[in-house]
Amino acid sequence: MKDAFSIIILAIIAIVLLDSFGSIASRYFEFKYSNLAILSFAIYVSTSFFITKKVDWKIAIATTAILGIFDATIGWKISTMLKANMETKYEITFLNIFFMACISTIFGFIGSLIAMKF
Repeated sequence: MKDAFSIIILAIIAIVLLDSFGSIASRYFEFKYSNLAILSFAIYVSTSFFITKKVDWKIAIATTAILGIFDATIGWKISTMLKANMETKYEITFLNIFFMACISTIFGFIGSLIAMKF
């Protein structure tokens, strides 16, 4: 479980860095912040992959759901504070948080499948 904890901490740091630098870069280089979603998905997949390899697929998928919630709340707050180039106004609502948790869980499942296959 100690291995999973260090992977989770690294994933949280990756999300914070992505949201921070991505927000600044989206303003500076004038691209849509939503284009960086693929990097968030990569974080979910890789986190799940490594936790599945080290611990268990159930913990990996649960972890990615929690990461999605973190990204939909704290991550979006960081992006808003740093004035990311967002094309639509985003509000932190239960529905948005739930949707993000579902999306991250799907990518977590994909990461776990890959880990179990290889």
